[in-house]
Amino acid sequence: MSTLGKIFATTVVLLSIFPACLHAETKTPSDQFSELSREYGTVTVGIRAAQTDLERTEVVEKMGAYPSRFLDLAETYLGDPVALDALRQAVQAASSSDSVAQIAWETNQSGFPEGCNDGSASRTIRLLMRGFVLSDRIDSVCDRLRYSYRLESGEFLRAVMAQNPHRNMRGLACVSLAQFLQDKLRALRLVDERPEMTECYRIVFGEDYLPALRLLGAGSLVSEIESLFEQAEKEYGDVEARAGKVGDIAKTALYELRHLGIGKTVPETQGRDQDGAAFKLADYRGKVVMLYFWSEYCLTCQTMWAHDRSLMNRLGEKPFALIGVNHLYGNTHERPAGELSALMKAGGVTWRTFDDGDGGISRLWNYPATPTVYLIDTHGVIRHKWAGKPGEKTLDVALEVLLTEAEDADADR
Repeated sequence: MSTLGKIFATTVVLLSIFPACLHAETKTPSDQFSELSREYGTVTVGIRAAQTDLERTEVVEKMGAYPSRFLDLAETYLGDPVALDALRQAVQAASSSDSVAQIAWETNQSGFPEGCNDGSASRTIRLLMRGFVLSDRIDSVCDRLRYSYRLESGEFLRAVMAQNPHRNMRGLACVSLAQFLQDKLRALRLVDERPEMTECYRIVFGEDYLPALRLLGAGSLVSEIESLFEQAEKEYGDVEARAGKVGDIAKTALYELRHLGIGKTVPETQGRDQDGAAFKLADYRGKVVMLYFWSEYCLTCQTMWAHDRSLMNRLGEKPFALIGVNHLYGNTHERPAGELSALMKAGGVTWRTFDDGDGGISRLWNYPATPTVYLIDTHGVIRHKWAGKPGEKTLDVALEVLLTEAEDADADR
């Protein structure tokens, strides 16, 4: 080929690749964020499809890589509005990674994953503290931090409450901090009742997590949580949050603290079961009742079903009843007749269950997460509550104590 021909061929090649290079270099920060968010979205659905220990572990590991990628994007474009969007998504991705790691620990028989333990949580809070404490655009960040497992998240919410000049941001931080601390209280109680979870918390959240959590103290947490909800209701009641007005959220939470806690008498609860028959929780007064909020989409719930069936078999002759409440959150209408019954038969769910299609019972009980388990004594008083899966041994021991009380009371009559 002649020299002129070589020059021409080289020019053609350069021109052919130039548009692609130019396109890569000119992607806007917003385009990059959208692309990364779409990619992340395709990964998060994997936990529902995962069937084996290995598949669940792989999903956790894949999800755990994304918080740092969103953080890298935020740091690169810290002066751009997309930085806050990326930080918000980093918070959400880290919380989701921690959550599915715990689901894997509950479900797996081997191959227990670590979740997101690369320092992303600390990096996120450092960036937020550095440039966004005073922002009027952190509403969604405050909302998502309430779900964070990491203690550093509380530091940012406290800083917003103390320093942010915008009343609505202070109100959102106030109610989110109360909810955040409420989750920490549940974690403390879970580990105390299920010592086997200590190793899970150590590996997923690090060596210092549980000691720091215990330093907060359950008694102090209860007082602060109630105080924060009271402040939210009184000072920020009209502030709009994603789930409604801050005052309504706080009022609902205070109702749970004051009416659905240990030692409280259960509210009047009635509805229809999976076969359409009307019944009341009060129909079981005189028995020890295990009230169990569950959903067919809850993977942790499914890990409890075998033990639940064994309870039905072992305690069938005792003053015991297992009553479920099934509700698909977001639904506001009743299921088609027979749908829940068919679903339960297919899954081997054998206990009577309120079909809470319109959410009325869940609303009365303050929309508990699934699974949530209450143990109610023969007088209708709440004696135990687990937000999350109670350990089988823990549940068995608690039931044995209450059933012994019931049988002794019968013998004394």
